[in-house]
Amino acid sequence: RNTMDTSVSPTERLPSIVLNGEAIADSQRIVEYLTDKLSVALDNGLTAEQIQQSLAIRRIVEASLWIGCERAFIVDNPHVVTNAMLKAGFTNSPMMANNMAKMFRKQIIKFLNNHGNGDLPDEFYRKEMVRDLQFLEAAISKHGFAVADHPTSTDAIVYSTLQTYIGIAENGGVSPGFQYTAESKVLTAYVEKMKKIVYADWDKLFGVAPRSSE
Repeated sequence: RNTMDTSVSPTERLPSIVLNGEAIADSQRIVEYLTDKLSVALDNGLTAEQIQQSLAIRRIVEASLWIGCERAFIVDNPHVVTNAMLKAGFTNSPMMANNMAKMFRKQIIKFLNNHGNGDLPDEFYRKEMVRDLQFLEAAISKHGFAVADHPTSTDAIVYSTLQTYIGIAENGGVSPGFQYTAESKVLTAYVEKMKKIVYADWDKLFGVAPRSSE
């Protein structure tokens, strides 16, 4: 099962899964585990160069962009977290949503400090987020998807990250990285293209199309 509970993740970060009682974190390890245990061929046909590009993109997304998102979203803009929880229906109480946002913020600050990222200057991680997004933008412009002319396992993590950034921007997140994603024609078009692939049977299941980012 996929889990959003970071406490069961060996790295205390997402993504993570629990399968047959075993917890696995890091998207590359998850892909390799599923390929080995379930004979799931997620990236057949990729060249050695494309595999190395996939690894580089995963590290950028799961390390640099993840840290930037947590810092810019939960630490710097806890009010956006509060509003998002109220909008999503996690609670109807503004006070409870605010307390939850404060709890998340405290946990993230502790995590960042423990991993040596808590004292990064504001300007550094903001610029780093935009540089990483520009790298993804160039890769998608070149290939159509993250590393190839068709979706691969790397697109799952890239899509989920960019979709999250766009959602944060739409809900008032003011960090340059969120705004850059929401205003990029390449990145927003990619998100819409991936959404049609990921939710190809959404209409059949729910009778309504998934919400557009536009």
